[in-house]
Amino acid sequence: MCVENIENYPRIKNEIIDLESENAPVVERIEIFFNSIDFDFLTNDIDALKKLLQLVSQLGYKFREITPKPSIADCINIMIRDYNLIKESKPKLGHFYNAMILEFLQRGMKVIGAEKEHIDHLDEKIIADYNIFKTA
Repeated sequence: MCVENIENYPRIKNEIIDLESENAPVVERIEIFFNSIDFDFLTNDIDALKKLLQLVSQLGYKFREITPKPSIADCINIMIRDYNLIKESKPKLGHFYNAMILEFLQRGMKVIGAEKEHIDHLDEKIIADYNIFKTA
């Protein structure tokens, strides 16, 4: 998903635009986005959730704009480093971050040709984190 598809998310359009801002560190921008969203609009739709998580990681981290291009492992390590900074003090946000990292990992596994059952298994973990951050 890219910014051109923002019209698919009319309820969160302004929050997505704010996420792209360079006015704050990435973790802070993601936290502001996270705190401003009512996730009920996803209605337990795993595909919509994963598209949203992808959108947040792409607009928040902007890995595609980094030169030289970081590897998938480097990107995941950066996200995990940030997750480790907030998981204890902000557990609800930590579950959102974990779901975002798992979705990123899932896309990376598709790129490298991992077995479908291993890729699909991550859906369960993404949903588990979603159920925690949505209701906490």
